[in-house]
Amino acid sequence: MLTRKFEEEEVRRAIFQMETNKAPGLDGFPPEFYQVFWNIIKNYLMTLFEDFHEGMLNINSLNFGTIILLPKSVDAKQIRQYRPICLLNVSFKIFTKVATNRISQVAQKIIRPSQTAFLPGRYIMEGAVILHETLHELHKKKENGVIFKIDFWKAYDKVKYVGSYPRKSEGLIHLVDGCLSILQYVNGTVIFMHHNLEEARNMKLLLCAFEQISIKVNFSASAKQRRLNTLNCSAVKYLGIPMHYRKLRNADWGSVEDKFEKQLNSWKGKLLYVGGQLVLINSVLSSLPMFMMSILEVPRGVLEKMDYYRSRFFWQNDQHKKKNTN
Repeated sequence: MLTRKFEEEEVRRAIFQMETNKAPGLDGFPPEFYQVFWNIIKNYLMTLFEDFHEGMLNINSLNFGTIILLPKSVDAKQIRQYRPICLLNVSFKIFTKVATNRISQVAQKIIRPSQTAFLPGRYIMEGAVILHETLHELHKKKENGVIFKIDFWKAYDKVKYVGSYPRKSEGLIHLVDGCLSILQYVNGTVIFMHHNLEEARNMKLLLCAFEQISIKVNFSASAKQRRLNTLNCSAVKYLGIPMHYRKLRNADWGSVEDKFEKQLNSWKGKLLYVGGQLVLINSVLSSLPMFMMSILEVPRGVLEKMDYYRSRFFWQNDQHKKKNTN
């Protein structure tokens, strides 16, 4: 299934699944070009896929783009006020889309249900909910246990294809290897174990063996976080959400307040009509804490602080003077 020859229908389906009205790459051809002129250019595209399947096309020759800096605010002057994006040629994106469609047919069968993200029908917050409930259950039953939050080095730059595989599989491996870039935000996991030194040694041995065939464990970062939690008893963050056996304090929601401040600093409310301000408040500000609120109860003090930020933006300008809404 994964290594068969590319068919015209699967290439056509991949092209028409692409989102439109997107910035093109260096060649200037957006997805709309391939969709509108599919009947004219399909033979040329299929020749590319046939050459790649026969090993006569290096996919890396298509994998290049232009890095563009987008300002986060109107008066952006410093580099941190810009967000970089890379504009790739759609011709390369077609290969990645076809590969994604093929792999998705078998991914649900070969990836265990314990991986709760990056697959249709799975929710990334399931892992956070399990960790949250486990912490409270251990504390409630007064049971001893160890929970390690383990950091990994950048995920895909450490992957190596080892062992033997049929020669006909080389095309798929080269396709995946040529398309994947470093996925930096998939860099951690949580392991539960009993409070036992022998289990800790066995886990360290397994992790060392694991990094020989897959991603490398960042032992120094993991140990540092563990020591900090032991000494300070502070909430540890998992997927950006603070975790602790006790009820979270207002200070643990500081990241949400920082997001409010950062967002408001980039807005110029005095240039907007009242309706525009309401749209920003309801669609942007009110959605910032939703990720954490999906599993955690928000303290009253945090809710009051968020209401303060919203009302301050609506009623005051940059000099914190009352606006005349008449």
